[in-house]
Amino acid sequence: MVKYIKGHLVIMLLLLTYSCIPPIIHNKMRLTNWDDGDEKILNSNGYYYSVYDRSNITDSKQGKGIYMKIFLENGFTYTVRNGYGSECGKVVDLSCEISVSERMLTAYLESPKSKKINTMDIWNWGKYKIIKDSILIQTYYNHQGDYYLKEEVGERLAPSSFRILQIRDYRTDKVEKVNRIFNFKIFDVHLIQDKVPQNKVFRR
Repeated sequence: MVKYIKGHLVIMLLLLTYSCIPPIIHNKMRLTNWDDGDEKILNSNGYYYSVYDRSNITDSKQGKGIYMKIFLENGFTYTVRNGYGSECGKVVDLSCEISVSERMLTAYLESPKSKKINTMDIWNWGKYKIIKDSILIQTYYNHQGDYYLKEEVGERLAPSSFRILQIRDYRTDKVEKVNRIFNFKIFDVHLIQDKVPQNKVFRR
């Protein structure tokens, strides 16, 4: 019994120590220079989405899913966290996926913003630039408490659509060839301005 209690205390101390360690932001030197892009020519009064088949990824559900991105006029971009829950059932209909994803987006937009400048601010946030018809998107994602850079490269098809052709994960240095077409949908996202991260990692 004493050994069990000691072992339990050791585990609790390790967890407490780990929770007190601030997250590390990796790949800072991989961030591009944001000053040499063209004038921002993506729509900012809604979101872009790309439809995918859940059977092509590791997912407990079947049917359709969507990737969602928001682009701001100041060069920031946010990748919407969506696709969770069981409201749409095991076989997800596209209209249900869009409806639930929009509700999740609205909940995020309406949530109170922390007054502190912290690392969490950069989760799924990044910046983008357009040079002629090429688009470069860099965003940070969370992996086991730390933050790593993901880079997407593609082409602008029109102000209302673009195509992602390559994704590079700087944590694993894996490069994936894709063909994701994003189309624009008007949606009230004006509150996204209040969520723009203040972390200095993007101030370069």
